[in-house]
Amino acid sequence: VSTNPKFIQILPNIYKGTRDCFFIFINRELFSNASEIFIREYENGHYYSYDASATIQEINAYNDLAAFFQEKLPEISITLSYSDIVNQPEKIVSKVGKLVGTHFEMKNVSLFEHSLESEFTTYFKSYLERLKVHRDC
Repeated sequence: VSTNPKFIQILPNIYKGTRDCFFIFINRELFSNASEIFIREYENGHYYSYDASATIQEINAYNDLAAFFQEKLPEISITLSYSDIVNQPEKIVSKVGKLVGTHFEMKNVSLFEHSLESEFTTYFKSYLERLKVHRDC
């Protein structure tokens, strides 16, 4: 299990080497996701946190690769919406169970409140508008 988006580039190798695997891709609202990378990852030296346009392009590239992979291998992959994970966790658990051929049930799980939008989204959007990059990336 990995949540590192960089691994998307080696998925064909993982698939070839491990046939009994499933791939779950998560899509998040573009500007909320980008603002988190741009603002929070800056101090970690994340390459894309230094260029707002590159951050957007990297997320779009990930989403394009995920869609391509899922199109080629729909029986072992699924794309889930981050907002659905937060707002409809039972539905998501059911979808994952269906993908892997197992029935999962949510029992005694305390769900946490989580905002779908980053606290930095508004700032990030205005920053992109000033750069004339907003939505046209």
